Amino acid sequence: MIKTKRIKSINCKLPSNTNNEVYVNILTWHDKNHKYGSEYNVFSPYYLKTDGNEENLNNGGVIFENFWQGSKIFPKIYDIEVWAHPSLRGNLKHLWWSYKCSNGQSSELHFVDNEIKSEYYKWREKVFSSDKPIRYPNGVKRKSNVAFSLTIDKNGNEKRLSYIEARKEIYFKEYCRLVKDLPQFQKLIDFYKDGKTIVLCEIDVPDNEIITMEKLKSLIEDPKIRFGHGLCLAWILFEKLQN
Repeated sequence: MIKTKRIKSINCKLPSNTNNEVYVNILTWHDKNHKYGSEYNVFSPYYLKTDGNEENLNNGGVIFENFWQGSKIFPKIYDIEVWAHPSLRGNLKHLWWSYKCSNGQSSELHFVDNEIKSEYYKWREKVFSSDKPIRYPNGVKRKSNVAFSLTIDKNGNEKRLSYIEARKEIYFKEYCRLVKDLPQFQKLIDFYKDGKTIVLCEIDVPDNEIITMEKLKSLIEDPKIRFGHGLCLAWILFEKLQN
């Protein structure tokens, strides 16, 4: 059986594993030697990196969260600084990422009259090249101000995707491809075959729910539901087990 449990931060204390249940923290990007780490940190989109074989062109080595966020078209972008934690604002060694609009103003336009402006591509590359995970590259309050997501193939062809299309083509498909060959993935397969319940713990999943393939197929089509990496992982686990 596969279940999900919603946790809001990496320092949430999970229940202890039992003979029948294994709690898998896939929210933290820190390894097991960290205070809030996990041996399953490799599944976190804050840790996982692209390999350059994605249909959406990149050079590889892009933090998966940044690959996802940088593909979004926000019509208007603002100057921003992203800190490791709000309490650390002002301490430059904890400044994860910043973007300053190239026009000298505090904001710039990336999408006008159905045209993607050149500034977007510079911003996209800045997000892709960050060595820290950036969940809200245009600020948390503007996270929903997305016109569409953009894929660019190796020939320079561009494709505009709706929210659900992007979820499937950029996030879900590539995440599943990248994690299915990880040693930790096989470990989860073995747990399942041993009759253990796998509880996938992260922030963008239903809380305390039994997951089935039928449920996943419904959830992935629902724009009101956050279809996080935990659900992607559950999907590819089911696929591998069925094969």
